[in-house]
Amino acid sequence: MGQGAAVGQEAKLEKRRKTEIEAAGGMYLKQTGHAGIPDRLVLLPVPMEHQELVARYVRFEELKADTGKLSGIQCRVIKWLQEKGYRVDVVKP
Repeated sequence: MGQGAAVGQEAKLEKRRKTEIEAAGGMYLKQTGHAGIPDRLVLLPVPMEHQELVARYVRFEELKADTGKLSGIQCRVIKWLQEKGYRVDVVKP
């Protein structure tokens, strides 16, 4: 199988997985910025009874300067993450 065919297969698999994850109420995120990290991060809703435990081990941080403000998209994504049971901290110096 040539490289082009493999890329095509991965694209089809990616599309299918995205559809499956979103149908389950989750988010299918492309990973970037760190060599060796798997291609995708899957976030599924965390049941209420597990949210405290998950927050001990998994959290999201948005870093802002003293005068920095969240953009509209950042506010929407943070709200979505919190609604799904994830901890999100906005960290300023």
